[in-house]
Amino acid sequence: MGVRRALETALRVSHDHNGPVATHGPLIHNPQVLELLETKGVRAYGEAEDFDNGCVIIRAHGVPMKTKEELAEAGYKVVDATCPHVIRVQVILDKYTRKGYRGVIAGDADHPEVIGLLGHCYEGRGIVIDSPDDLLKLDPDEPAVLVAQTTHHEGAFDAIAEKARSLLKNVEVFRTICGATHLRQAEVQQLANQVDCMIVVGGKNSGNTQRLAQIAADSGVPAFHVESADELDPTMLSAMTTIGVTAGASTPNWLIQQVVQRLNRIRGKGESGLKSWASTIVRFLLYSNVYIAIGAAGISYASITLQGFQDTGRYPLFLAISSLYLYCIHLANHFLDKESDEYNDPDRGRFFLKNKNILVVTMFAAGLCALALSWITGFAAFLVLAFITLMGIMYSMPLMPASWTRKGRIRRIKDIPCSKTLSVTGGWVAVTTILPALDFGTPYTFRTLFAMIFVAGLVFTRSAIIEVTDVQGDLVVGAETTPIVIGEKRTLRLLERISLFLLLFMPAIYIFKGGSSLFAWMTICCAYAAGAVILYKRQSVEPREWFEFIIESNFILAGVVTFLWHVLVTSL
Repeated sequence: MGVRRALETALRVSHDHNGPVATHGPLIHNPQVLELLETKGVRAYGEAEDFDNGCVIIRAHGVPMKTKEELAEAGYKVVDATCPHVIRVQVILDKYTRKGYRGVIAGDADHPEVIGLLGHCYEGRGIVIDSPDDLLKLDPDEPAVLVAQTTHHEGAFDAIAEKARSLLKNVEVFRTICGATHLRQAEVQQLANQVDCMIVVGGKNSGNTQRLAQIAADSGVPAFHVESADELDPTMLSAMTTIGVTAGASTPNWLIQQVVQRLNRIRGKGESGLKSWASTIVRFLLYSNVYIAIGAAGISYASITLQGFQDTGRYPLFLAISSLYLYCIHLANHFLDKESDEYNDPDRGRFFLKNKNILVVTMFAAGLCALALSWITGFAAFLVLAFITLMGIMYSMPLMPASWTRKGRIRRIKDIPCSKTLSVTGGWVAVTTILPALDFGTPYTFRTLFAMIFVAGLVFTRSAIIEVTDVQGDLVVGAETTPIVIGEKRTLRLLERISLFLLLFMPAIYIFKGGSSLFAWMTICCAYAAGAVILYKRQSVEPREWFEFIIESNFILAGVVTFLWHVLVTSL
């Protein structure tokens, strides 16, 4: 949590601060992240250099109290990204050493976190120890407070704590090893007993990652410490049946995702060819956006039926418009967001690069066909689709010079916070609900409104939950998606409330407004959306493409439920 918080803080500052940005020493122990930050104009200094209007970010490990004071006095804007767990240890040391206790820190004396902790011991009353024997250097009559470097090895600290209690007359012991570190080390030991080999992802100079690699190796299975997916050996790994993956605290999500995706492409010993074939088909359907097109037809069929339109001969026309147009729009979005795909979904990025020409041709062909079909349905529908197209073109176009805005922000519609989720939702509602209503000249005003609410709820849930999985990559490219603006936890709570609202709203329309019984049937899709949110919160589905496949399937489910309703209800 602390490392992720520091990285996200640095990325936000790099986008928001109108001036040079530096970190006080390396932000975290991961070379790939440090290289990335340099591309964003964030450099790491051993000591902050002189720079006007500069902002200095305190790294996750923390710094001595005196260092922060000196930076502030020098006129720099100071942003503290110290891990909250480290701050807790700093507070303990400051509190007890002011009372006359000796601060005893179990850890690596050269580690930046430990150097920072020493700087919070009042009047230099701190000492670093590495083994139980180091306690012999202390005066047994002097009161002491014992803490641990937050990423310290559990067993080593327990041995130190036990001896401290026997040697020192007055000692306060605080087991300050980070809960995530404790859990990760225990899980690695447990996981190593269930797999043929362990892959540990993280910086080679990261202390806690090195400890994870050592714990994995000590378990008796082959353990490989890699910094990136390029270090994996496909030949060797193909001889394995089951592979365990873990990562150090300083490893960003996108690097873990790249390793997992690379492993998924390696067919392991005894792995079913059917499973490999199914994964390939799923990836093709998702990456090509064919699955989105099928889903668009399904939700459009449901929306038209919810509105009460009975001219079934017109259904295929509007299903085709929805399918073709949303296929075109989502392909365009991925081309515009290709930088995000590099971090969020590298396999998709490679697919787009490899098949760029055919995808561009099919994108334009689908868009033109959708516009031509809308002209056939009527001038009003054509105007609406043409307007949506124009807004889509303007979405990523600069609307004002960079010099007119602070650091070039809010130059495009795309730069408006939450615009991506809302624009995608609006586009789906317009194409699947409003266009048919214009053509049929619906007298069912409220039915159209209710159908719009239903479609908007499902599409918003689908888009926002995918954005939650992509937070770190979107931060890298400066996208202000809903989870970045309001936070991941708040976004998930919002999605839960939307799902609950739809679960109550849809049957209420049938019961109290006398709507079609299809409204009640659609609670199946609402429950499905709620289930997808729960699955994400529990991290119950891996890899990423299977979770995305589950989410997108809800639109197809809406079409299937509508068809069954037609067969089982209207035919009676």
